Amino acid sequence: DLKFSVVGFEMSTLAGGFVVTEVSTDNKVTDKMKAVWGKLSKGSKIYIEKIKAKGPDGSVRELGSISIKII
Repeated sequence: DLKFSVVGFEMSTLAGGFVVTEVSTDNKVTDKMKAVWGKLSKGSKIYIEKIKAKGPDGSVRELGSISIKII
């Protein structure tokens, strides 16, 4: 079993006609991210990008992006 730990990521979404991007420097959703989520409506999309994870050998790798649609 290989264990990886997320050490940072970026969240982007379209809010109020503008692209909003927030950055987390660890594996947790920030208060600013939660505030943006609270203003989104049904059908909005959130993109989790630039996900960085640290492997058992100590090296940090960038993982693929994730998109979430609010239903």
